[in-house]
Amino acid sequence: MCIRDRYEKDGFPAEKILYFMIRQKFLTPGIRPYKSENIYRRLEETERIKEEVRKLEEKAGGRKAGQT
Repeated sequence: MCIRDRYEKDGFPAEKILYFMIRQKFLTPGIRPYKSENIYRRLEETERIKEEVRKLEEKAGGRKAGQT
């Protein structure tokens, strides 16, 4: 008589339990962190870039019209 013939836990034979353990440890990914897209960060980035461009345009426009 082999161990797999007589071992049973919660109604599952030894092969099923071994399969469950392997699947849990190696085949499925671990803890997956929740990731979301922050749309406000994009809006802030766009506004910052627009402000920077506006300041650069003012500088460039001031040099052309101003004194050399």
